[in-house]
Amino acid sequence: GFLRAFAKVYKAVKQDDSDPFEVVYVSADGSRREFNRFVKSMPWLALPFRDNTALFERYSVPMDVRSWPKLVIVGTDDEIKYNDATQLVRQCVQEKKPWVFGSILASAWTEVTTRGRFSKLFGMPSWKPPE
Repeated sequence: GFLRAFAKVYKAVKQDDSDPFEVVYVSADGSRREFNRFVKSMPWLALPFRDNTALFERYSVPMDVRSWPKLVIVGTDDEIKYNDATQLVRQCVQEKKPWVFGSILASAWTEVTTRGRFSKLFGMPSWKPPE
């Protein structure tokens, strides 16, 4: 499925913690059990389990379950660069070139500080990525 494909892409592109991008899973799961089952296989960050309706509305992510998964790429300017990059991920894996996704990310990235960016993006002033 998509999670496995995206994990390949993520590991190919995110070589170490100094790479200037991060994936943050924002759950639309209906229960903590669903959330925990899904999150345990992810190599990237995840917001704690909570109702994320306001965040989805902010980035125009539909709550229609038929539209999942949805991979929204937000640039350092907090603007949406790709409304849904799931097909790009699938294509990179299908062509056995998962690292190509890095050039897609690079096109959305600019040289600005990312310190405190996640808390601003996700409306969680006290939240920090794990170290």
